[in-house]
Amino acid sequence: EQHKQRKVTQRRQNSTHTSDDPDQDIMSMRLTLRNSPTSTKRLLDSKGKDPSSSLNGNEQHLVEDTTSEKKHGASRDSSVVRCCTWLVGFLFLLALMYFNKDKVVVDDGGESYYAGMLRGISGISASAKAKTTIKINMIPECPSSPWKENENLVGTCPGDLKPVPDTDTPSACAASCCEKSECITWQFRRDTGCLHGGDVRIGLEKDGPAAYCSDHPPLRWQGQYLEKEEEKTTREKSCSTDTWNPSQHEGQCFGLGDRRSDEASASTEACMEACCNNPDCGAWQFHKSLGCFYGKGMHACQVTDDPVVFEPFEGRRKKLESRTYTDARGNPAVSRAQSE
Repeated sequence: EQHKQRKVTQRRQNSTHTSDDPDQDIMSMRLTLRNSPTSTKRLLDSKGKDPSSSLNGNEQHLVEDTTSEKKHGASRDSSVVRCCTWLVGFLFLLALMYFNKDKVVVDDGGESYYAGMLRGISGISASAKAKTTIKINMIPECPSSPWKENENLVGTCPGDLKPVPDTDTPSACAASCCEKSECITWQFRRDTGCLHGGDVRIGLEKDGPAAYCSDHPPLRWQGQYLEKEEEKTTREKSCSTDTWNPSQHEGQCFGLGDRRSDEASASTEACMEACCNNPDCGAWQFHKSLGCFYGKGMHACQVTDDPVVFEPFEGRRKKLESRTYTDARGNPAVSRAQSE
């Protein structure tokens, strides 16, 4: 019995043992409380007393402080979860808008751009009252003369469309064209504003009027006149890679005809050589994704001083029953202007 009594006494002494250093005891208790959610209850109940009554001032403060830290930690975790949930939802919305980009257009008074590339996300403009606004409008239908299906005129239409004043959004430009029987084609870009005109051909189409529009967004080209006095170029200089200037005309030019052979379209240098080997050739242009084009001359070259000239247009044209919209072989002409 005495032996058992000594073991019980020893266990009680060990459970209530404190060092001579109060700060060390406080640190030890803090670590115990932090490392185990149930350590407080086990520590205090080992004395066989009510936990709240068995704590001195320092111990009570430690328990309250640790409990408060746990609450703050849980609050921080909850905030992180909310932020992550919001971020995932926002990214999902952006993805949804991107994959529907061909069905949504931006209308913000002409301040937004890349409408043909990412029309689902609108640009931001400052209003007269310095308020930031976002506006997304659909291009209105034209019941009297419907627009040609699944088509967006993103490319340049050189000189064939004329400016329309006081029409400063794509939707207003479309509505204005719809109301006019003489308007078949319209385009809008923030630098040119609203443009109206008659019927045009696009891409590989061969039936229809002489007026032609590119079927791809404006691109940076390489090209040069072989001989042009005002540009101080001679055939001899232009046909040598030591003295040529393939960056002379980076904006798209027109009048060069159809794409040339695969051999000529293999590289910039190959395109230049093909033109130089043809005595009737006076100018050429090359783009790695479109190939080589050359002819007697070129005109309506894009001025590239302002980067906005490389942004796509927004536009439509009315479908005419008199047109077949076919290529040189009489097949339906598929162009890059058609929406996927």
